[in-house]
Amino acid sequence: MQGWILTHLERSPSTPLLLEACHARGHRCEVIHPRDCLVELCTGRVPRAATSGIIPDFVITKLGSTAPAYALGVVRALEAAGVVCVNDSVSLERARDKIRVTQELAAVGTPMPASLAPNRDMRAAKALDLLGGAPVIVKLARGTKGVGVMLCESRSALQSLMETLWGLGEEFLLQRAVTDSFGADIRVLVVGNRAVAAMRRSATNGDFRANLAGGGVAMPLTPTPEQCRIAEAAAARLGLAVAGVDLLDSASEGPLLIEVNSAPGLGGITLATGRDLAGDIVEFVEGAVQSSVATAA
Repeated sequence: MQGWILTHLERSPSTPLLLEACHARGHRCEVIHPRDCLVELCTGRVPRAATSGIIPDFVITKLGSTAPAYALGVVRALEAAGVVCVNDSVSLERARDKIRVTQELAAVGTPMPASLAPNRDMRAAKALDLLGGAPVIVKLARGTKGVGVMLCESRSALQSLMETLWGLGEEFLLQRAVTDSFGADIRVLVVGNRAVAAMRRSATNGDFRANLAGGGVAMPLTPTPEQCRIAEAAAARLGLAVAGVDLLDSASEGPLLIEVNSAPGLGGITLATGRDLAGDIVEFVEGAVQSSVATAA
């Protein structure tokens, strides 16, 4: 088959892993940036890439919450032309906003720290009262790799940060800090509604965040059945065929979901587990294409 890896993340370590996995399974595949795609809006034709002669049978999307809106338009056009996209445009749109993700998962009883999206008249004292006191986590609605995730340890710090973010026109949510899990979390990789790998991440610099991009380290982990259930259910609720689900392992509260990533990094978890996770994704894509062909026939 022929395919694209569609991504705006030009230096992502995941991209060469996916490209290598496609080639190893006999597929012709190229990396395409959304800005290089021509979308003829009224024709239904497959979008064309200025940098490639491939007409794709499949597209592996690596478009996280920071992807430009135009990128989702490219994915929608590909789908309208019958190209299998993993993840698809609907799930990418649903997962790119942390406020919406929290609402979607709360609706089905996913265990998460208490969260709220404050209105502009809310004072920090009221927010802290609703969340059970300081400290609290402030998250921009869109962000990845721990960027846009901040810790406020006092009422005055929270009030100042909220006013700053409102002044910048940012959307954000507040989340109760789970202090017994500071500096550590669990990433579960879900492919095709199945948890295929997990790692425990730990900060090395005293940060409350454990993201590898921020200097954290990773160790392989065999997730518990409950951790797998939470991760798989979250990916399914959002419609994500491939997802990185981040959990806290609180000693007092058990597993709590804190993030879902629609374009999970593969480099760190591949090194930690020693598993060919890009190959797992390509294998899933192959099955999705076969199912699509069978349905069309």
